[in-house]
Amino acid sequence: MSAAARERLVSVEEAADIKADIEAYFREELVRLRTKQELLQDTQGKLPQAVLNIYEKHVGVERTAEVQARGIQNPFIRADRQETSSCCP
Repeated sequence: MSAAARERLVSVEEAADIKADIEAYFREELVRLRTKQELLQDTQGKLPQAVLNIYEKHVGVERTAEVQARGIQNPFIRADRQETSSCCP
């Protein structure tokens, strides 16, 4: 279950639809070849904005803003998943 669904900001069904769209987006986007600089730029701007756009498509601008206001940066972080070792900064 997503963090946003757990906080009851979106329904479980909405969360599933949003997650499917985000996964489809990243399946296409992550196979694109980039320089290290392009990747850094994309991770700071393009990719987070794409997630917000997908989120807004499903629940609207107001509810997306509410998720952000609650500090949920990634609405699909799972609380039941253990953290992996932080090998990379």
